[in-house]
Formats: sequence, structure tokens, C-alpha cells
Amino acid sequence: FLILLGAFKWDWRFSVLGTTGIVLGAIYMLWAYQRVMFGPLNKPENKALKDLSIREIFVLTPIAIMIFVMGIYPKPFLERIEPSVNSLIHTKFSQTIKQDDSENVLSRYFRGR
Repeated sequence: FLILLGAFKWDWRFSVLGTTGIVLGAIYMLWAYQRVMFGPLNKPENKALKDLSIREIFVLTPIAIMIFVMGIYPKPFLERIEPSVNSLIHTKFSQTIKQDDSENVLSRYFRGR
């Protein structure tokens, strides 16, 4: 949801649009989950399927834990990428300042490169 925070700082309408998409997506996913997990068994051969094995649980548990950790406390992960993001922003911002304000990309394209 950090992207929604950035979108809100730029223009609140984009964050409203993004939030609406997230809510509608969540509604659809819950509806689909309900149909898949709690719907009737249409094929009798699916009754013999087993739940996760110990090996699968062992593999998926660290992934699930990291998903929750990154969602609840993202600071260590964001601090790790901050220097490269700041460098990228500085590079792009300095390139933007160097461009002539009266000239845009389309005018350069139609003028004849």
C-alpha cells in the first residue's frame, strides 16, 4: 500500500482509483476462493486428493512468514533499497531539469528528430 500513499501525494484521484481496484479485486478473489474451496465436488476422483504434505508445509511456512513480516514491518527492506532508489531519482531529476521547458518530447518528434 506504499504505492497508494505515493499516488495520494501526487494526485488523490489516482489513489481513489487504485483503492477501488484493490477492493474490487479482493471481492472477486474472495468470491473465487469460496467457489473453489467450498463448492461442491463435481468429479469423484478429486475426493482422493490429500492435503499438503510435511515437505510442502516445510517449504511454504518460511515464505508465508516473510510475507507477513514484509507487510507488517517493511522498514528493513525499504532501508536496503533506499540508496539505489535515491540515486535513480537524483539521476532522473537532474535530467529533467536539463531539458528546455518550452520543448517537449512530442514537439521534438514531429519537428524531425
